Amino acid sequence: MLNRTQEEIIQKWPKDWNTPLVSVRCITYNQQSFIAQTLDGFLSQETDFPFEVIVHDDASTDKTADVIREYEQKYPKIIKPIYETENQYSKNDDSLDKIVDSACKGKYIAFCEGDDYWIDPLKLQKQISFLEKNLDYGYSYTNFKGFNQQKQQFFEMNIEGLSGDNYAHEMLNPTSSIWTLTFCCRKELYLSRPKLNRKEYFCGDRLIFLHLASISKGHYLPECTSVYRKLSESASHFKSKRAIFKFCFFHNKTYLYFLDHARRFEGWDKAKKRFSIRLLPYCFFSSDWEAFKKIELSLFPVKFESFYWTIRYLFVFAVYKLCRIKPFFKCGCFLVNLLDRK
Repeated sequence: MLNRTQEEIIQKWPKDWNTPLVSVRCITYNQQSFIAQTLDGFLSQETDFPFEVIVHDDASTDKTADVIREYEQKYPKIIKPIYETENQYSKNDDSLDKIVDSACKGKYIAFCEGDDYWIDPLKLQKQISFLEKNLDYGYSYTNFKGFNQQKQQFFEMNIEGLSGDNYAHEMLNPTSSIWTLTFCCRKELYLSRPKLNRKEYFCGDRLIFLHLASISKGHYLPECTSVYRKLSESASHFKSKRAIFKFCFFHNKTYLYFLDHARRFEGWDKAKKRFSIRLLPYCFFSSDWEAFKKIELSLFPVKFESFYWTIRYLFVFAVYKLCRIKPFFKCGCFLVNLLDRK
């Protein structure tokens, strides 16, 4: 546990504060080995404004809740825990978000999961100071580094961040630049995100980022402020190939939702084709004919940056059109699963 008292943390805060300016939103489940380091990163923050830490333990079956209780006892004005007796995430509805969002009292919300952590004590101060002075910016994110838990090694994430209108950049960039552990935003914009069906779309952090990027400007801080812990299996890392394809299927459907409902940009056609193509592996691997029928691919316009990508798309499109005939789709599923077993 951090060797810092609650009084030392709040000494620069306004004496008459009642409501925190920032709510740190932390979701945790069975992370007893990591949650202390995560909470220490929050409590290391040096700010001239009040903040709270809403840490939601989703009915952990290990000692995670016990660790949180120790912090709650030492930092009662800052650590505001929610202890569940029933796992909310597994319900696959809006229960978890509703519970945590209603507990956040701040004007801004900062995000970090219970296995990642912050290493820059001025992270919040830098981000919130910028947002307070620049009202046309809705969110802020930073650079960070990774840590491979199994190998016990740090690695570079090579984030390609961008300040300003970041929407097209996020849509066209092969690797996302906005990640949960560094993200903070205005709460009213976060709460205005579309409420999609969790059985059809990925409604996690990527939905939040795309929504904010589509309606406001973003601030990128190139300094490394946080550490992303790479685990062998987590909410976005799976050992099962079927689970990987299913996650990617719903993830890409969320991108397609924004392409269809948010503003257009240069390269929109290319993005539409890319994310539509990424739906196909799950359909073939899972033999999901109903999901396959809902995929829409068009032949024109084909505007890829190279001859190779144009030919590749034309090949995929030909396979897609052939498999619109159900017997050919079944053959495709058979071949995909046969090759996977080899």
